[in-house]
Amino acid sequence: MNKDKFKNILLFFLVSVTAVSVFKYLSTLQEKYGLQESLSKAKTEVSLLTQEKQNLLRQIEKEKTTSLRLFKDNAYLKDNLRAGKRRLGGLFRQLSSTDSELEDVSAKLSVLKAENKALVQSHNKIAQENQDFKFKFNSLLELKKAIRSIKLLKHKDAQMDNGNRGYLIKNGQPTAKVKIEVVPVQANE
Repeated sequence: MNKDKFKNILLFFLVSVTAVSVFKYLSTLQEKYGLQESLSKAKTEVSLLTQEKQNLLRQIEKEKTTSLRLFKDNAYLKDNLRAGKRRLGGLFRQLSSTDSELEDVSAKLSVLKAENKALVQSHNKIAQENQDFKFKFNSLLELKKAIRSIKLLKHKDAQMDNGNRGYLIKNGQPTAKVKIEVVPVQANE
């Protein structure tokens, strides 16, 4: 019996070891499938992350290109702004000189307006005198009066022109210096 007992113990031991081995094998197999599934999920995630990385790299390149283009545009706009400021400064100087010229022209215009007003008044006065002369010279009586007044003026001018007004001149040159003394007459005592 000892041998049977020993066989039974050995059989029990072998069955136990086999059961433990089968259990271990099944748990290892289950763990393997779990690991394979985890590995498959990890590969999928790695693939997705790689694709996302590629998309992000493309976006970074686009951002770099856009940033470079914006930098160039910004530099161009700054240059345009500087040129615009220079032109604006020139236009302000030109405006200032134009304003001073405009003030000068306005002053001259006001003077010309005043002169024009005076000339219009003078013209109106002359036109009125012309109308008066037309009226006078269309009448025979008025015409005779005008002729007489002109003759009188001419006669007065002719009297003024006669003589040399007390100067001794011959051929346009003074003839001699003459000293004239006037002595009052003394009354008889």
